[in-house]
Amino acid sequence: MSTSTTHSQPAVSASSASSAQSAMASSSAATVTFPAVYRPPRTYSRAGKRKYRVTLWRMLVSELIKLRSLVSTYWLLALTLAFAISITAISVWTIGFTARIDSEGNMHDTIQRSVEATLLWQSVSASLNIVIIVVAILGVLNMSGEYSTGLIRSTLLASPSRWRVYLAKVMVIAATSFVATLVAFSLSWALASIMSASWDVHALTDSQWRLPWVVLLLGPALAALIALIGLGFGALTRSTAGGIGIVIVIIFVLPTVFSIISIASSELSWFESVNACLPSHAIDIAMSGGLSADSAQEAVSVSADGQAIVDAAQTAAKQWTPNWWQSALVVAAWSMVINIAGYARFARSDVQ
Repeated sequence: MSTSTTHSQPAVSASSASSAQSAMASSSAATVTFPAVYRPPRTYSRAGKRKYRVTLWRMLVSELIKLRSLVSTYWLLALTLAFAISITAISVWTIGFTARIDSEGNMHDTIQRSVEATLLWQSVSASLNIVIIVVAILGVLNMSGEYSTGLIRSTLLASPSRWRVYLAKVMVIAATSFVATLVAFSLSWALASIMSASWDVHALTDSQWRLPWVVLLLGPALAALIALIGLGFGALTRSTAGGIGIVIVIIFVLPTVFSIISIASSELSWFESVNACLPSHAIDIAMSGGLSADSAQEAVSVSADGQAIVDAAQTAAKQWTPNWWQSALVVAAWSMVINIAGYARFARSDVQ
């Protein structure tokens, strides 16, 4: 019995081994099913992605918020209003003061001579040469201020597309400068109308119909172009002091230097044509609205030294000078060229 028992154990183990092999074979032949990979629930949609996508409109809102958050913006806009209104008030008062003097040189308490409406409109735009400095500083600060504070890193991190950032800055600065100058000139004209309400004012003639449009629309447009020139120099220099210094040199220093050079030597009189293409002189010609020639003819007819004026006009006519609308295009060309150069620096240079 012991022998049978010892021989029965290997038989059992062999049968269990064969059953295990058959089970392994059947399990290998069966399809193995793994648990599904865990996927978090989707909490956003394509509409949500579009909701938080950076667009040009959102960049415009961002630039407007940044412009409104600066104290310097309010100071510069306040200076624009203050300069425009005060210079207009002084100009209109001067017109009224001279109109109280009769032909014999006697001073009276009331207006003795009629006043041309063109003088009142020109008194409104008399502050433009000061206003363009203020808006140019606003343009420089809008670009250079972000570099000096390091905010430009956050701006480009939020919107890596630099053309969108630069275009938003251009649109915001141009619109702000245009609206600020338009409001300033509108208030100045209202003040001039109130101060001259009791005067004998000659209405505008048919040849002077464009002067109100030039003052109220072209003037703010030229101020916006000068503000963009400041923005371009801010992008080129990335320095507030450097950008403002270059703008002041171009607007104030170069015209004086070129005028001295053209007067000092007749061989260098062509500098007068170059001088006429500088932004400040181009703005003066554009704001005349084409009325300077008529004014010169009237001055010759009443001036005792009319021949000298005619000679000076003939000498100036030998040099090319743009007319009023060509001068406006000259300012636009300045703004375009400088901003193209500024964007090239802005788009290709590293943020430091």
